[in-house]
Amino acid sequence: ELQEANARLINLECLAGAGPLRHHSGSGTFLRQYPSDPHLISVVEDVAEEVRQPVEPAGFMHDDSAAFLKASLPAVSLSHSLPGHPDSYHNGTDSIDKVMPGKMEETVSLLKQLIVRIGRQ
Repeated sequence: ELQEANARLINLECLAGAGPLRHHSGSGTFLRQYPSDPHLISVVEDVAEEVRQPVEPAGFMHDDSAAFLKASLPAVSLSHSLPGHPDSYHNGTDSIDKVMPGKMEETVSLLKQLIVRIGRQ
């Protein structure tokens, strides 16, 4: 059973693509936007520094984190994307051939450490 007090979402979009690893400032639509959890952003930045994987801020992205954020549950989205929405975001060109294996391995390392860090809090 999910305990709301321990619920966190690290939403992953367009991983291991050509762009840098980015954390998005929030999610929503043009009608209503919800900011990402500042504490989770801070944890992502700290862990990224520990594993020596650069991460940079990005703007809002309409993605699956919006429902969590709307419900006041901590969430942040990570992606390997160029500024703006990637051309392959949720469409037919979003395919396995765009995945860069080395970047995926780096991201898995970061995610493992991120999960450990969040679990200790």
